[in-house]
Amino acid sequence: MDNKSPERSIIQKLKEVCNRSGFIPGEGIGDDAAFLLTSSLEHNKLVITTDSIVENVHFKQSWSSWSDVATKLFEMNLSDLYVKGAVPHWALLNINCDHNFMNHGIEEFADKLGELFFKFNIALIGGDTTASATNTFSLTMLGVASEYLYRKNNTIEKGDLIVQCGQIGGSNYGMEMLKKEIPISESIKSKYTAPRAQRNIKWLFDLKAKATIDQSDTLFETLEILSKENNIEMEIEIDKINIVPELSINKPPFIPVENYCRQILQSSEDLSIIAILPGQMKEKAEQIKDINIIGKVGNIGKEYLSLVYQDKSMNEIINKNLIFNHFDIF
Repeated sequence: MDNKSPERSIIQKLKEVCNRSGFIPGEGIGDDAAFLLTSSLEHNKLVITTDSIVENVHFKQSWSSWSDVATKLFEMNLSDLYVKGAVPHWALLNINCDHNFMNHGIEEFADKLGELFFKFNIALIGGDTTASATNTFSLTMLGVASEYLYRKNNTIEKGDLIVQCGQIGGSNYGMEMLKKEIPISESIKSKYTAPRAQRNIKWLFDLKAKATIDQSDTLFETLEILSKENNIEMEIEIDKINIVPELSINKPPFIPVENYCRQILQSSEDLSIIAILPGQMKEKAEQIKDINIIGKVGNIGKEYLSLVYQDKSMNEIINKNLIFNHFDIF
């Protein structure tokens, strides 16, 4: 740090690595409020999302580097935009940090964030910084979508497909191993400390997705939200869900079926995509390697989640333990 105030030093560092004012109309970081000429979007839709990560809730310093923290914050927001069919262009960043971060963390955090902003052509257009006893980071992303993908769609029909893109289980597995201090590889550790949004979203348009959501809470909650939002029955085959190899090693009969299914349904923050596709897209969906058909839509007009593992009902395992509690992680 130089002789500037800590806040000014943070802003200056972010300007150096994140300010891409050539991508926006205006001055970028430096004014009290940025402006965007939305008329330049023509008929495109402006899509906005925001996420926060809090120390000892979403990350621990003993597990995560500041580069990991920047990556997790960025990817959570990117996932929310991608699943809506949007491409990011601008960002706002709020940093509430302690003195340790001000003196030792900002360089690594900002360098990683700047690298990601450069890669995706995102301009940081403002935000806020303040001292705090707890490190909390909030990122707001603004993107553009020519065709917005909704979570709720009244054209969903009985027989439509429920599909998954990406693997699940890695984030929970990594967190549990870290909590138990069991050695794990960097690749599986990063599933929790620095997860990645699904990059392939072209299939959502090619297969005419009717409803989409990214899996940041538990898989059970994600499916339940889609069921409730659209007032539909969902029939899910748990054994069709794409999981990380670390979970597949312990398939039944090595552990009880109920425990195995609960592990899968409790999986959270993997940033996989869950979508509902027209039933007639089944053959095309089966030809895309990233896509797994995990169920189908049942009756319309009654929200209900039916869970089956190899023809055996798993509905009895639904309980409060399948809810992801952000307020009681550690």
